[in-house]
Amino acid sequence: MKIFSAFLFVAGRGRKRSCLFIYPKDGKEKNYGMANIKTGLLYYNVDTDRFKDLRIKRLKKDNGCDGYAVYEYILNKIYQVQGCFLVWDESTAFDVAEYWGLKETKVNEIVRYCCAVGLFDKALLSNGNVLTSSSIQSRYVNMCIRAKRKEIIIPEELNILPEEYRIILEEYRKTQESCDKVYKVKRNNKENSLSREKESPLIPPEREVIPLDDLEKRLLEDSGWMRYVPEHIRRQTGVLFSENEIKTRISDYIVKLKAEGVEEKSQEDAKNHFTNWLKYELQKQSHYGTNQGNNRTRQGAETKSCELKTVDL
Repeated sequence: MKIFSAFLFVAGRGRKRSCLFIYPKDGKEKNYGMANIKTGLLYYNVDTDRFKDLRIKRLKKDNGCDGYAVYEYILNKIYQVQGCFLVWDESTAFDVAEYWGLKETKVNEIVRYCCAVGLFDKALLSNGNVLTSSSIQSRYVNMCIRAKRKEIIIPEELNILPEEYRIILEEYRKTQESCDKVYKVKRNNKENSLSREKESPLIPPEREVIPLDDLEKRLLEDSGWMRYVPEHIRRQTGVLFSENEIKTRISDYIVKLKAEGVEEKSQEDAKNHFTNWLKYELQKQSHYGTNQGNNRTRQGAETKSCELKTVDL
């Protein structure tokens, strides 16, 4: 008997899967289905009343502790590798014998005895060199459902699940399919939403660049901003404007922008620029008024000096 495993890519799904082929003595190829790579389990459950099982008692009575040790080793290997079955060949028999320090003939006798008492399925061992049982497969289905595995695969040729567990497995698969459909719909909606945002990013109205005429209208209609501008200017310059005076200054500001060749501007940028421009204008006027006063004082002093000189003469 020849055994080898291969890795295939399932057409249309793009998912890597392992496939087990077995060539028994008759030379006919047997493929025990395609199993998801993640078939084995890190741990498995056992029944606490297993030592009351008549089959275990017979195994212990007729084969001693060696019999139970071999059975538990094989059970562990089943859940660890394929999850619900184990291919029984010379290499596997050697591994068991080497681990427990037994002869391979003794290990094979124990395995045949386990099949005879019903711990393993006798027909599957005879026809396919596979060790499994309905209880092993039922426990495997239970543990996979608890682990919330997306796929629970038992090869059809080896499937000896009781009818109740077939129903449970079928209902679980339907639930998983419906959940996958909902997830795909949500994922597609999210991807479409992100792509739309990338294609046409939403710009806040405050940052939108608009023509100056529309900008003036928005500034004048922004009552919340207009309410705080006079107080801000007063704190910065000491000059208090009324709301109407601020509106007049806004119109002057728009005229100034047009004179400078500006055609468009955002509302956010205009608000910042306007307050700075108004403060600068007030400071400039204050400086100009001071200079004018100084010039008048100087001119008056010079006139008096000339008059005094004229009297002396």
